[in-house]
Amino acid sequence: MWHNIDVGGWPVAVRSAELARGTLVACGPGVRLVSWPETAEARAYAATQAIGDQLMPVMMAAAWVWGCARDPGLPFLCSTRGRARPKLQYSPELHVHEYRYAGSDLEACGEVTLPSPARTACDLVRLSAELSATTVITIRLLLLRAGLSREEWRHELMRGPGRSRVRALQRLEELSS
Repeated sequence: MWHNIDVGGWPVAVRSAELARGTLVACGPGVRLVSWPETAEARAYAATQAIGDQLMPVMMAAAWVWGCARDPGLPFLCSTRGRARPKLQYSPELHVHEYRYAGSDLEACGEVTLPSPARTACDLVRLSAELSATTVITIRLLLLRAGLSREEWRHELMRGPGRSRVRALQRLEELSS
């Protein structure tokens, strides 16, 4: 547990009362103590309240954890970890994918493992239906966090999955001009 206090494990009525009192604040799909700073680790912990420890945030949800997006978006996008097969339950607030990541593409953030900022930027440029202004800004912030130049990012796109690579490289050119 982050800071050894499992606010996510509190009964719903207690969490609701503490939200009303101001002891807890909403943090993405979960809550955090108001005294906890708004950090990647606190956001990762709040995400586990919604997705548990068998799933990890991806796409805009991962960008939010890294502090590069204002909110995680709805639905909250997550993926299985490793080769785990989730017990899929339909939820309009949560969508589960089965993306495969190389170990080098994952980073620990507190007690959560999720795609690195570089891999998250690659996923967003490859898999987003359209590149809205919000998505473009998020990608640029992820690249700044990862410290990648345009050429290093191109290399990451080439190294990653082949699915939608052509579209990603075309979008890279558009973003660079």
